[in-house]
Amino acid sequence: NDCRNTITKIISQSYNLEEFVDKEKGYVIYDSIRPMIERSPQWENLGSINEDNLDQAVSHTNNGGLALIIDTAQTYGHVVMVLPGETKKSGSWGMALPKVLSLANHSPEKSFHDKTLAYALQKSDDVKVYLRK
Repeated sequence: NDCRNTITKIISQSYNLEEFVDKEKGYVIYDSIRPMIERSPQWENLGSINEDNLDQAVSHTNNGGLALIIDTAQTYGHVVMVLPGETKKSGSWGMALPKVLSLANHSPEKSFHDKTLAYALQKSDDVKVYLRK
């Protein structure tokens, strides 16, 4: 289970959050992130990826906030954390993209923190932006 809860551990420790902590098991597993934030009034779903939503996510992150991007096409779609900093123009996406922390629990060797969103996810209307209020 350790590899399945690494991203919730990093998010929780980085942002001093308790919502992803299971008092008996430590940190909740990766699969729990999306259902938890969709039920929580502490999170705002900005909607699908577009320039405005990404600008809000980057601004929020640069101001100390937490932004996650989730592929909702699958029940347990890939989750990435937006990192503070500058965006980089992506030709394939046609917009500026933030760098992200991508922890691939199924293939830890594919995890990274120094590349843009385009390396983590395919552009799709199913890719949603969430902000922690």
